[in-house]
Amino acid sequence: MKRLTWKGFLQSLLETVKSTSMLLIIIVGAMIFGYFLTIAGVSHFIASTATELIADKWAFYAAIIFTYFVLGCIMDSIAMMLVTVPIFYP
Repeated sequence: MKRLTWKGFLQSLLETVKSTSMLLIIIVGAMIFGYFLTIAGVSHFIASTATELIADKWAFYAAIIFTYFVLGCIMDSIAMMLVTVPIFYP
């Protein structure tokens, strides 16, 4: 439709850079947080405590799904996965 001008192109490019940088900051922060949890041993502690408290594996899976449901209401999916995978994976 020939509505894109150089000014509009630069404006859209600037908005793209802002969105991308915000997403990358979230990813880097989540990776640093996950690394801290791993080094501090928090993920192993939470995993061992959860397996001791919840004996049935299906109840444990339900607890994980519930956690993702609650976190999904307040966090981005990529950041949520990067934060919780070091906790739930072991």
